[in-house]
Amino acid sequence: MKEKTGRFLVKKGFQKLEVPIPGIDVYFTIEFGYINALVLVTAEGEQRVTKEVLDNFLAKADWRGPDGETIDVHALTVIFAQNTESARELGGERSFCWYVDTENRTLIIDEGKCEDFYGMKSILQQALAEPSVAEDIPDSENDRETEKVACEQPEKKYIPYVNYGLLIANMVLFFACIFAGKYIYSFGVLDPVLLINEGQWYRFFTNIFLHGDAYHLCGNVIYLYGLGRLVEKEIGHIKYFVLYMLSGVIADFASLGFSVLTKDFTASLGASGAIFGITGALLWIVIRNRGHHEFATLPKMIFLIAFSLYNGFISTNVDNAAHIGGLIGGFLLAILVYRKKEKERGRSQ
Repeated sequence: MKEKTGRFLVKKGFQKLEVPIPGIDVYFTIEFGYINALVLVTAEGEQRVTKEVLDNFLAKADWRGPDGETIDVHALTVIFAQNTESARELGGERSFCWYVDTENRTLIIDEGKCEDFYGMKSILQQALAEPSVAEDIPDSENDRETEKVACEQPEKKYIPYVNYGLLIANMVLFFACIFAGKYIYSFGVLDPVLLINEGQWYRFFTNIFLHGDAYHLCGNVIYLYGLGRLVEKEIGHIKYFVLYMLSGVIADFASLGFSVLTKDFTASLGASGAIFGITGALLWIVIRNRGHHEFATLPKMIFLIAFSLYNGFISTNVDNAAHIGGLIGGFLLAILVYRKKEKERGRSQ
């Protein structure tokens, strides 16, 4: 069952890490700069893992990037066994440790253990409920299913062209500002006085691609790369571009309105209003999918939004009105353009 669960995880987008220890398989996914890893362990049979081996493996696990930097890894151990007592003995006092009763095909989370792990509980329950994971299905049936899938046209990897284009545009303009910053900034920032008195409405669009410094740019680029590709994949290239730009414009209107209300006509710039719009759109997508979409969950989205807004309010020289306006605008636009994808129906032979 462990191997079949692993194949199910691969279908869900996990990657398998080759481990030279019989009875231990590692599947992982990269999300927002850190790694979620599932360590699947056999507690019975010929490949039974001892407590000493498991302790040593988890203690020495060290993930490093291409430049040698340490990567933050969040690991959950899942132990497979018919005898849950032997599984508990192997798991010990670890908080991030669950058990799978292979006889009854059930996931067991003891009191005191973590109740969920970045949405993995739902994924594992789906895996155990999947007929192909059941031990009572003959291997020949699974082999025929594998052959059938192999004969089908492989799914093409989705490439978020628009999101990549937006990332490049923001970075190219930032480097252009290094050489001609005074001219570009004077032409493109959201200046309420020039916008109202001289009707320079184009500034609603130009300021979305300008940034004040490298820190400002890097923060926005990281968020845009992590969230934008998820939204673009769900709503499509054109709708994503329109949503991004309109979210930025709505954020600018909110900023302008707040400037008039407070009589503070300081110019502003940056893509954060549009990126908050993307965040609001992803929030609606998660809500529409019953609180979970790929590796984004409702609690994680709420935390991300609250944390981002909080950082803005405790910082100086931040256009919080644009952030809030973009967030609300993106959420409402997503309601209009997002249509939940129906699950693929079974194909005929």
